[in-house]
Amino acid sequence: IVHAETLTELVCSNYVQIPNSCSHVIETFRVVDDCYLSDVMKSVEMFVESIFVKALSSSLFAPEKRDELIYAVLNLVYSKGFDSDLSMIVRKLVFVPCSPDGTSFLQPSSVVEPVGLAAELYDPADGRFPESERYQDSFMLSILRKLGMQTSSMLNWEDATERMNCVKALCSKDKIEQRVKAITTLMENLNKNGFECSQDKVSEIRSIKFLPVMKCPDAYPLSEWYANADQRLAAACDGRGFFKKSLR
Repeated sequence: IVHAETLTELVCSNYVQIPNSCSHVIETFRVVDDCYLSDVMKSVEMFVESIFVKALSSSLFAPEKRDELIYAVLNLVYSKGFDSDLSMIVRKLVFVPCSPDGTSFLQPSSVVEPVGLAAELYDPADGRFPESERYQDSFMLSILRKLGMQTSSMLNWEDATERMNCVKALCSKDKIEQRVKAITTLMENLNKNGFECSQDKVSEIRSIKFLPVMKCPDAYPLSEWYANADQRLAAACDGRGFFKKSLR
């Protein structure tokens, strides 16, 4: 529930000339309408810069009301265009509620698209996906993309190495193999699309222990097996024939 008097105080603390008619504000849109129509707040940009983020951080809204406010602002961005002053402002704001529970917020450029290859490289617990289903419909995703959300086509070698370094934190064997498949797919795509990998980056990648190690089969006939019994991951520079062969 939005507490009208508290929300009014929040607005009035920034715009002391706001008329008393704002005292009956109940819904998000009435704040914008009353301030804008009274010619006190000259533009919606002023509302977004001074009120929007403060309203989110002040815990005035239940999650569903908070989402209504964010949804309204994103619709305003769409209506004004992605080259507008409003779009430039919103790109820099930390306002997108993210996984796993929507209590943390990110700039649009730090949010990861929850579909495609980008989604395969992260888990909800990483806190990079937009949390609410409302932000995962095609219309909202198209707006977030325009505002700089990380999509599969935007991933680079820095993203690849960062994801490699996170593999060791995964506990599930299946999860590790799925993540490594996604990482190797990303590397293939970067190579195919002509993204140059510096020699320093090549050396870094070769040293990261992220490749799952194949355990010695029970019926293995020889006495020597290169991997230790408790070894889960190895780096590419360690490769001597004991990596999993089922990554493709």
